[in-house]
Amino acid sequence: MSPKDRSFDLAAFADETRRAYDAPALALGLLRDGQATTAVCGQANLPAGLAADDDTLFQIGSVTKVYTALLIMQLAEEGRLDIDAPVIEVLPDLVLQHADAAKRITPRHLMAHTSGMDGDYLMTARSSVARYVDRCACLPLLFPPGSNWSYSNSGYVLLGRLVEAVTARSWADALQQRVFDRLGLTRSIVDPYAQMYHRVAPGHDEAGQGEWQLADGAGFAQSIPPAGSFTLQSAGDLLAFARAVIDGLHGDPTLLSPEGWAAMAEPQITLPPHNALSAPAWGLGFNLHDDGSLGHAGGVPGAASYLTVYPKERAAHLILTNGQGSRTRELLRHCRRTLGRQASASSHLRFADPVETRDPEEETGLVGTYASVSARMDVVRDTEALRADLTYLGAGTARGLTLKPVAPLCYASFDAATGMRGANMNFLIDDSGETRFAFVAGRLLTRT
Repeated sequence: MSPKDRSFDLAAFADETRRAYDAPALALGLLRDGQATTAVCGQANLPAGLAADDDTLFQIGSVTKVYTALLIMQLAEEGRLDIDAPVIEVLPDLVLQHADAAKRITPRHLMAHTSGMDGDYLMTARSSVARYVDRCACLPLLFPPGSNWSYSNSGYVLLGRLVEAVTARSWADALQQRVFDRLGLTRSIVDPYAQMYHRVAPGHDEAGQGEWQLADGAGFAQSIPPAGSFTLQSAGDLLAFARAVIDGLHGDPTLLSPEGWAAMAEPQITLPPHNALSAPAWGLGFNLHDDGSLGHAGGVPGAASYLTVYPKERAAHLILTNGQGSRTRELLRHCRRTLGRQASASSHLRFADPVETRDPEEETGLVGTYASVSARMDVVRDTEALRADLTYLGAGTARGLTLKPVAPLCYASFDAATGMRGANMNFLIDDSGETRFAFVAGRLLTRT
């Protein structure tokens, strides 16, 4: 299929892809040459037999982080917040496990995931953003602020608390008034109680043998919406936001000045090569790709999403689905490749293939246990392969993985039971040459 194939039928591609990967529902959006097209197919709710349509709201998960970063940048432009000043100047009662870190972490660190805050502390109780931030005092610091990168949900909740402190309203109200209302997005909600007024696609998890079951919860706790819980949008509304990003970068000040958008697209830190996020660098709220595109992925129980914007071509594409699992990962890869070619002739998303040659000395140096507040990974080596047991502590789930080399200190992971390919993982060494971190799904696990 050639780039920007004028005969490309988005609806047919969506239906074919949904069937090929057996997804409950799939919503795609494509913006090119000024034309916005969406295609929605499948079942929004399998047990209820509820079909998905153009009005259906899907969970966008961590794509929400782009909105949270935008709110911060708006407040900075208004002179109400300095993104390079310590957050403690706005939140004087903030307490972190490392007192020095509380005095050094800035909104820029938080937006770029360089704060060092361990990121996957997910309060499940019905609580508030303020209560969550209070509990951040229990979180360890993975590295000094600004010295490394690790995806941090907790950092984005802290950003949401900054929004609340500066605006004197909830993060959800600020998002509604400052973004959704300005763009006229009527099928975008952040209040879980508003779901009853819309057609909503709840999440589905793989139940084995090709079956799906409703996920154990439509989202995360009320304490972490700035990081990505509860936000639901139709494909049309999310594509309208993508157009607003493009328009903003080309001079439209509706949401933010062109300089503000450009700052969000400016690289803040380089990420390890061939990483799980397929992003070589990170900006303020966006992951950044070599082809000039900006993006963000999302995932909550039973749902997955991806938004990609190509500023130079004034193009974008999005993927929303209410399924999550190994098949969903393959679906996302397939859609990103295909839609990327349709949106931009320069798009070159690649997932590096494993190589045949193993490095026994390198593999021996990687053996050990790596951990964070949310996960533990034990790496062992035998004559056949490097292997890992990865356990997510909160969920109580464990996966056996076979690791195959892709590049120095980078390995593709394969499910030991099914052989399905998962995300790449990187290992990071310190100045002494010893392995210090494992970079797994964008998070740093510290070697113990």
